[in-house]
Amino acid sequence: MYLIVLLYAFIPFGNKILLHEMNNFNRILVKQEIPFHICTGRVKTLKSALIKAKRMNLRSIYDLHDIVECKYVFN
Repeated sequence: MYLIVLLYAFIPFGNKILLHEMNNFNRILVKQEIPFHICTGRVKTLKSALIKAKRMNLRSIYDLHDIVECKYVFN
C-alpha cells in the first residue's frame, strides 16, 4: 500500500510534508490550550488536481491552493 502511494504521488514527499505540518500545528494548539475535536489531512491525486484545475480554468495545477490539506474541527 505504501509503495503504491509513493509511485502515484505527484508531489514528492507529500505525505511527509502533511505529517510535519500537522504535527507543528497540533503542538501549537496544545501549547495554547486550544481544544480541537478532529484533525485529518490528505494529498490530492494528480487526476483530481487536473480535473479541478480544468474546471476552474487555471493554467496549472500548481495554481490550486488545496493540493496538500489539513482539516481541523474545533470544539
